[in-house]
Amino acid sequence: MMRRHAFRASCALALCCLNACVAHYTRDQRTADGYVYTPPVANDDWEYTTNGPVELAPPARTLRHHEAIPLSFASSGANGHAQNRVEGLYLRSRLPGAKKLLIVLPIWGSNR
Repeated sequence: MMRRHAFRASCALALCCLNACVAHYTRDQRTADGYVYTPPVANDDWEYTTNGPVELAPPARTLRHHEAIPLSFASSGANGHAQNRVEGLYLRSRLPGAKKLLIVLPIWGSNR
């Protein structure tokens, strides 16, 4: 019982000491000579112009719950693809009714 009280007391004392050190620490807040603050400048708005329609191929695979349909479209920049296209798979549900759409496209290109 006495050990537990001693441990708690030593923890409380350590926290008080650390708090006192932090509370009394001061730094020199002056800026470097000749420094003048300038606010950041907004970037130009990003613009995208379509380079053609999205091309859908016939289903590559038909699975139990969905069909895997290859899709591709022209890249907006150089991406390293032989025809400079972006390719992906559209997984279309085979079940009736509206579904949420999620398209995941891997990015393998490089920006030069």
